[in-house]
Amino acid sequence: MTPADLPAVPTVDPGAWLPVYWSGIPRELHDLPRWALWRAIPQDSGKPKKLPIQVGADRPASSTDPATWASFGDCWRAYRSGSFTGIVFALGEGYAAIDLDDSRDPLTGAIDPWAAALAGRLASYTEVSPSGAGLHVLIRGRVPKGINTAIDGHRIEAYSSKRFLCMTGWAVAP
Repeated sequence: MTPADLPAVPTVDPGAWLPVYWSGIPRELHDLPRWALWRAIPQDSGKPKKLPIQVGADRPASSTDPATWASFGDCWRAYRSGSFTGIVFALGEGYAAIDLDDSRDPLTGAIDPWAAALAGRLASYTEVSPSGAGLHVLIRGRVPKGINTAIDGHRIEAYSSKRFLCMTGWAVAP
């Protein structure tokens, strides 16, 4: 897909979440039974917690227990019911993610140059985070140990296991 082929990402008001865009999620992921749902849970800090939920059980899902995961289709149908905030993908089996927080303006869609450069170098599927204020880059590979660091004042996290990635399907070409 070229940048011109990508649908425009909706603006996101503070405190709101992007809806999941089904057809934007890479088809190769649809076939993997590594999915669960998530629900936003208010916290005293003001930043909601993203609680992973099992499909059909309304109990917490575990990023390390495949028995709590489901197919993409089952998650999509449950998400469409309106009872959940979004869907998550369990990292592992060769899939890793880089989380670039606070790298995008959720109202204008402008991507910070540092994030665009990093995502461009990774040359992989890049989507807008659920808040609209960050980017997720999904890569084929492995991170030896989770990375949570700041580079030039920018927060960067990278994981390849024991984590869920909240997926939106709103792909961007940085």
